[in-house]
Amino acid sequence: MSSLYLLLRYAMRVNARFRLPDGEVITGRFTGDEVLANVTGRQAAGRDGSGDHSETRNLAGIISKEQIALAQAD
Repeated sequence: MSSLYLLLRYAMRVNARFRLPDGEVITGRFTGDEVLANVTGRQAAGRDGSGDHSETRNLAGIISKEQIALAQAD
């Protein structure tokens, strides 16, 4: 038990020393604003004949919904 305690204590010290501030960490998570801005820009691009982006909009919507659900679960 004592060796487990020492290992846990050492791990917590290392984590505290090298922890990155939340504002400096890049997670890759999409937020609703980024997805909506991206979809809106693609819809405008699709109007000038550059192609249909419905699949991209659907995927962006699915990703956004999943990440919002995960954020609410935390």
